[in-house]
Amino acid sequence: MANIFQDASQVSIVNSSLTAVARDQVIINPSPLQNDPPRMVLRPRSSALFTGQQVYLDMLKDYFCIRDGKGIVPQRSFLIYGLGGMGKTQIALKFAEDISSQYEYVFWVDATNEDTISASLKGISSIPDAKKADVDATPEAVLYWIASLSKEWLLIFDNADGEPNTIEKYLPSNNTGDILITSRNPNMRSLTSNKNSIELDGMNMEDAIALLLKRSNLEEEEISESIQEAAERIVAVLFCLPLAVDQAGAFITSGLCSIYEFLELYSEKRKELMDHPSFRGASKYEQTVYGTWELSYKKIESKVIDQVKPMDAQAAQTAILIHQVMAFFHHENIMEDIFIRATEKYIATDLEEMASKGLSLAVLLLDEKQLHITDGKWDRLTFRSGIQTLVSFSLIKKGSLNAIYYIHPMVHAWCKDRMSKYEREKASFLAMFLLGYSVIESDDISDYIFHLALVTHIKMNQLYFSDIFKPHIYYDDIYSCFGYVFYQNGSWTEAEKLHVEVMEKRQQLLGIAHPDTLKSMGDLASTYWNQGKWTEAEKLQVEVMKKSQQLLGLAHPDTLKSMGNLALTYSYEGKWTMAEKLQVEVMEKSQQLLGPAHPHTLISMGNLALTYSYQGRQTEAEKFGVEVMKKRQQLLGPAHPDTLASMGNLAETYRNQGKWMEAEKLQIEVMEKSQQLLGSAHPDTLRTMGNLAGTYRNQGKWTEAEKLEVEVMEKRQQLLGLAHPHTLISMGNLAETYRNQGKWTEAEKLQVEVMEKSQQLLSLAHPDTLRSMGHLAVTYQNQGKWIEAEKLQVEVLEKSQQLLGPAHPDTLKIMRNLALTYQNQGKLTQAEVLLVQVARKSRAFLGSGHPHTQLSLKALNDFQRSKIAYTSMSDSEPRNMSISDYMPMFIEAFRKKFF
Repeated sequence: MANIFQDASQVSIVNSSLTAVARDQVIINPSPLQNDPPRMVLRPRSSALFTGQQVYLDMLKDYFCIRDGKGIVPQRSFLIYGLGGMGKTQIALKFAEDISSQYEYVFWVDATNEDTISASLKGISSIPDAKKADVDATPEAVLYWIASLSKEWLLIFDNADGEPNTIEKYLPSNNTGDILITSRNPNMRSLTSNKNSIELDGMNMEDAIALLLKRSNLEEEEISESIQEAAERIVAVLFCLPLAVDQAGAFITSGLCSIYEFLELYSEKRKELMDHPSFRGASKYEQTVYGTWELSYKKIESKVIDQVKPMDAQAAQTAILIHQVMAFFHHENIMEDIFIRATEKYIATDLEEMASKGLSLAVLLLDEKQLHITDGKWDRLTFRSGIQTLVSFSLIKKGSLNAIYYIHPMVHAWCKDRMSKYEREKASFLAMFLLGYSVIESDDISDYIFHLALVTHIKMNQLYFSDIFKPHIYYDDIYSCFGYVFYQNGSWTEAEKLHVEVMEKRQQLLGIAHPDTLKSMGDLASTYWNQGKWTEAEKLQVEVMKKSQQLLGLAHPDTLKSMGNLALTYSYEGKWTMAEKLQVEVMEKSQQLLGPAHPHTLISMGNLALTYSYQGRQTEAEKFGVEVMKKRQQLLGPAHPDTLASMGNLAETYRNQGKWMEAEKLQIEVMEKSQQLLGSAHPDTLRTMGNLAGTYRNQGKWTEAEKLEVEVMEKRQQLLGLAHPHTLISMGNLAETYRNQGKWTEAEKLQVEVMEKSQQLLSLAHPDTLRSMGHLAVTYQNQGKWIEAEKLQVEVLEKSQQLLGPAHPDTLKIMRNLALTYQNQGKLTQAEVLLVQVARKSRAFLGSGHPHTQLSLKALNDFQRSKIAYTSMSDSEPRNMSISDYMPMFIEAFRKKFF
């Protein structure tokens, strides 16, 4: 052994002593200087399978670039940190090999704990240069010697997973040389700074595929396109985690499965596969993927058992509980607020009162010790200590925002896999409770935003909980809260399922006339309403209103709310008279009982404004719309969903009045704020995008309209389904834009589908069905299909007059359309009669200054002038054209202005 080191100038120590280094770990590198003896490097080899990771190697090389040799250069230090299995050690090994000629000495220290650090440093005293300098076999003497070296050196602390102060004690005292640290603990950045560190979060897809194929022993000529695709699917499921990819390749190499069968086996036997003792990867821990993480967990558990430091023991115990609970949330965006809000709500809950309800409640089964309550308050310090313990092992990550945490998806799965059945039941129940009790029914914007972020966690928790607890278990307090969150988020299907169960259970346990039962019926009715199931909504709402009147009285807020909800359903069903009557009553009583600025009063005023707008009474609609918007801005703020809804309603009124600029300005503001607050796929956001597209259509901005309408239609189809009323509206709007652009085939195809589905879903006499029929008729006009157009338009006009009244804007519009069809068929008398009626009614009900009135008058005047010009021709003049041929320019102009 002495002969080997006789002329060595670069030696690193591994596994605590020279004698522990295997023969194949001795690497002989040629000297950079021709006359110097060859350098000898003693260290672990990087894996022969090492693949890619060039971006990290380049970062290290750029940082540890060759010094210029001028004077004393300050010491450089760098940290590679991240979850176990990310390849930190392998990157450090590869880097050490790549830059071996840059340093005279590379010292490799096993920094697992103080004992391994001490042993590694003592081992360095055995190298020839240290012996020549008479270095004692003590860590202090070795560090002093390293600090005194005049030649370039690199000291690597590998697996420094403890606390920063442990490593700090073993840093050379002078200010020269280079330090590289690998660790799971991001807090090691205190030794290097954030700037001089990199966090590993997995390989890129290309490198991961290359590693899998290499580890699977597949020769290049064997790699077909199908094998490449299978490899891509595997590394995606493994989130490009190096050790997991390496282990998957080893399993494939063993012959127990092919590359095509791996994912099926993984889905069935994930725990066994990731913890199989026969397939250890390149990790120097000689651990499987799960085994690597288990080492961290064992260290945490040992603190609980040790009890030498009570505070550390408590932090460790808290860490285990938090991690187990988080395993039953979604792995991303885990908010500390979930724990805070749920605990505070629990503290404020009267358990005796809850027990008297006679319902199945989760709160009555909760173990209070799990909520981190100290002296009647949520104990932030204990919670944060547990969080810090998990962060120190990279088992969770802190987000860029405070109190937001993330878990690697595979660690998330492993945490569940390692639990016993009892632990899974306990943790999933606590996670469900925390999610449910963090919900607060209020109009506060912060609550609204919080609930939106809660949806993904609730969905995942329901999935896990239902898988663990069979048969199904019902908790009224949790289900009602989950249903409320789904409703707020526009997840109508999920909301309906929960609301139905809550209503049925309350009807069984509390009776049909109990206030809590009536509330659940109202919640379900509102969900039906948002799904376009107005018949089901109306039936429930009538029952809730009657029972509320009997039980609570005519002037009770809950009674008024039930009346308002029913009125809104009447309004959407086109039952304007019934809707208006109820809404006026609700508004007047709300003003008397609650005051003019109360949220419920404003809701009633806003609903009445909508009904006026549907009836074509735009002046009254605008008056109420402006008042509601201003009061909501004052009361709730400019970005609250209810404020945005009132702004959107007012914009629609402006659009119905022909005030395009005012409408567009409001709608752009509402759309942008909705996208920021609710996301681009929320139903309220999509509604305002559709409304803005309608305003663009009114102004002839076809490109802008089409872009928005395609996006709205596609997202509604995904979110609500092909047959939802809101989806049909967006399809109809896009068809209208296609028609105005001359894309008649595309328009007709969409409009036929919309009309047929509207007739099936909403009935033949529904306003939306009539509108779809009218739009299809206009497309038939554009294509010269006059008979088809006339048939539809006559039917639509008759039903519109019955349902909406003879002066409603939609009725007048269909009359203008039918007049154009008559003109093109040469039925001049019928056409003129209709145009006269349209002009008179528009002036009477919309006013002389309304754009529709102006266009109607001009259309009538143009028609009459053309008719006079035609009939005044002398009999001797040849009439080679019919009147429908004589007026093509007028008809085209008429079409462009009106349709």
